[in-house]
Amino acid sequence: MLGYLATGRTYKTSTRIHLLTYTHNSS
Repeated sequence: MLGYLATGRTYKTSTRIHLLTYTHNSS
């Protein structure tokens, strides 16, 4: 359970960073 939450948190963080980078590169 704890490992699942940690993975989910990391995934959300990675996605957020990816979106920020993608938006920055687009503009």
